[in-house]
Amino acid sequence: MKTMLLYLFCCSLLCPIAAHAGNADERWECISAGLKDQDILAIAPGPGTTFYACSSKSIYRTRNNGCTWEELDFSAGPAAHLTSLACTAVTSRLFAGTDNGLFSSDDAGITWKKITAGIKEGLRNISAIEIAESDPSFICAATADGILISEDIGTTWRASFGIISGGPITSVTIDRRDRSTIYAAAAAGLFRSKDRGRAWECLYRASISATDEEAAVPLPDLVIEEPETSSPRVPRCIVTDRENAHHLYLGTTAGVIVSYDGGATFRPVSRVGMGSKRIISLLAPIGKTLYAATDRGVFKTVEPYRRWTAVYRGLDSRQINALRYIPETNSIVAATSQGIFRVTPATASEEPLPSVAASDPASDHLMSRFIHEPSIKKVQQQAIRYAEVHQEKIAQWRSLAKRRALLPTISVGVNRDTSNKSELYTSATTHYCMTGPDDISTGWDVRASWDLGNLIWSDDQTNIDVRSRLTVQLRDDIVTEVTRLYFERRRLQIDLLLSPPQNLRNKVEKELRLEELTAGIDALTGGWFAKGQR
Repeated sequence: MKTMLLYLFCCSLLCPIAAHAGNADERWECISAGLKDQDILAIAPGPGTTFYACSSKSIYRTRNNGCTWEELDFSAGPAAHLTSLACTAVTSRLFAGTDNGLFSSDDAGITWKKITAGIKEGLRNISAIEIAESDPSFICAATADGILISEDIGTTWRASFGIISGGPITSVTIDRRDRSTIYAAAAAGLFRSKDRGRAWECLYRASISATDEEAAVPLPDLVIEEPETSSPRVPRCIVTDRENAHHLYLGTTAGVIVSYDGGATFRPVSRVGMGSKRIISLLAPIGKTLYAATDRGVFKTVEPYRRWTAVYRGLDSRQINALRYIPETNSIVAATSQGIFRVTPATASEEPLPSVAASDPASDHLMSRFIHEPSIKKVQQQAIRYAEVHQEKIAQWRSLAKRRALLPTISVGVNRDTSNKSELYTSATTHYCMTGPDDISTGWDVRASWDLGNLIWSDDQTNIDVRSRLTVQLRDDIVTEVTRLYFERRRLQIDLLLSPPQNLRNKVEKELRLEELTAGIDALTGGWFAKGQR
């Protein structure tokens, strides 16, 4: 009975792992053999086992599902850089986007030609390419100032402007069932067109200011079901659900937001467990699981999206540039700063697990294993202290600003005057000149002045307000990160106790992961955490 209770308790602590299909089932495989460049920016699935990848300078092709890669002969100019790739399923026409225009190939990347028809000079900075699933002849290319649209497999193009212009467009998505509906994620917000790009409407407007003082602002006639945030939610990528076109998932610089009514309202997805709030790429939910790429790795969450779990096993890079799902092989491919990696998504499950009373003796016995380690409260306090972002610091700023008004402005003056006295006498019989004595005078003064109005308000208060907002945001980020690392480490510890690895490879991998998490907490606390374990 005691063994069963211990098992159930550990399951409850490991519920994020169990609910997210067991991280142990998802292991990344490096498929970078033959790549000369490791910093891969984009991936484009082709026919069968063929797909393409690109770095900023080169395009690569694999014909054996990533076992080996070959570099293709491509050049967009001496100073041009590749940004995106796409391949049509029907004709296998390949498109390459660069900051010097759009290129296409009809022979699997052997020869290339630059597309000029309908593309003006100001629309050559291509950031993303999207091909409609319902009609591969319909293609959209996002640029720095609009969208290029082709309805004949890329032979001719027309430009779409309107309210989407005036800022870079980072992502474009075409409705999976209706090619007439296009979504564009831009620095200014999320936009939608229902007539193939001829007219646009704004679904979500975001602050584009670089300051931390401005927050994401919805349109006046929209309802955004999210709390106020000091971090602007600038859209980065947009995907639609595979089954329900009204479900939209928007990756932003401050996490993921979702709409279940076609963009009428949005609500934020929990960031609990996510290592970074900066979303770089999203995958439309695979079953119930949503995958997100960040600058700190790949994370997944299972509907109803309460918690994220890191998908890290075998992934050598934390900087993820793009994610692509390949249905034919049921695999996720990641383009990273350290090459290309592939993983098979695990089957998600949200079945409730039996609960155990908090006072259960088996759970108390298990938790006593970690009594020698610092508590999460102490870890958070030390992280705040080490980063010098504690609340008392802000209060001290305000107190000193007021007390500064009591100090006078002191001015000291010293003056020294010297005058020379000379007399010249002249007559008919004599003349003479008399000089001196000199007249010397010295004086000094001290003045003190007060501006008592500064006791009520001063310009220093404005500066403190700005600094305090930045400090609070930094403190929240530090606390969130150290909390995530702490409990991810604790779950791994319990996992090692509950299910000790049976082979050496898994054991070493989990122990290395435990050391990695420990080092992360130690870095955030200035070496205090490791000392507290001794």
